[in-house]
Amino acid sequence: MVIGAFANSSLFLLEAMFPILDPSSGPAEGLFPAIFHLYTFASVTMTTYGFGAAAITVFWSTFRREPGSVFLEK
Repeated sequence: MVIGAFANSSLFLLEAMFPILDPSSGPAEGLFPAIFHLYTFASVTMTTYGFGAAAITVFWSTFRREPGSVFLEK
């Protein structure tokens, strides 16, 4: 989750430093824009997986029965 969040913020920084990478300026060709495009999709995938896994972990932890808990006892 932290890696994905760092990668997403670095995308905005790279677009600010290199305006040619901004998708609104039109399609860019070359090796660096291709690597940036791949980095964008990898970042989105990592972030989605990380935050989804964190949400599932928090969800399942609500059902964990701990000693002395009064919520799930009869």
